[in-house]
Order: sequence, then structure tokens, then C-alpha cells
Amino acid sequence: MKYLITESQAKIAAVFLKLDMKKFIQVKEDGYIYFDKPKGNTYAQIEYKKSSGKCDINFDLIKEISDLFSLKESDTEKIIGMWVEKTLNMKVKKTGYFVWND
Repeated sequence: MKYLITESQAKIAAVFLKLDMKKFIQVKEDGYIYFDKPKGNTYAQIEYKKSSGKCDINFDLIKEISDLFSLKESDTEKIIGMWVEKTLNMKVKKTGYFVWND
């Protein structure tokens, strides 16, 4: 039996694998779920608001993934939202991004 995998399906799978390899720690706090790197970043890389289903992603993470897989930043944002939905088994209704200015 042969399976055909489109290029977009392959890229989605590769992004999912890359995000899984980051081994984010989930922190649940005040109606949010934060995804942070294990080595204790000051800010979360991804935050999911349970009440609205909104997923906000650090723009640096979007840029990193976009550059690595030659994806549009808007496509990367959507794919990360899909990964969050799969990881949490919760519906992501909207995605957005944020930029931390230190």
C-alpha cells in the first residue's frame, strides 16, 4: 500500500516534530496554559487562554520555525496553533503573536 504525502503535510509534520523536540514545560495559571522552555526563560514562548481558545505565540519562535522550514510567518503561526490544539486536546479558535521588548 502506498501513501502520498503532500509537501505541506510533510512540513506540518516536521514543525510538529521540532516543537515536540523543544520539550516545552506547561505551566497552568489563572486560566492560561503557558509553554516555556525547560531552562527557564523569563517569558513563555506560547500562551493559551482557556476561556477564549486564543493562542498567542512569541514572534521569535514563529521566525525561528519559519526560517528553518522556509514557511510564511502566517502559515507558521497557524501550524503552531494546530500543534497546541493537538498537544492540549483543546480547540484553538484564534492565533496571534507577541513581541517581548526588553
